[in-house]
Amino acid sequence: MGVSAQNGRRVGILAVQGDFEAHARVLERVRAVPVLIKHAEQLRDVAALVLPGGESTTARKFLLQDGLADAIR
Repeated sequence: MGVSAQNGRRVGILAVQGDFEAHARVLERVRAVPVLIKHAEQLRDVAALVLPGGESTTARKFLLQDGLADAIR
């Protein structure tokens, strides 16, 4: 994702399912810096987190498998 504002707030987007690219475009329009989150350690670098919609069973699988669930808590 590109940086659209030099001082924009970094906002994570949980990038395991859903249309996270569309969420990134919206964040760029409001001068935030989207960060696609795929690993727990990436959460340290963001001020907020967007959870795109999708099928909850699939989302849960990815969250548990990659340790993201604990990191988000």
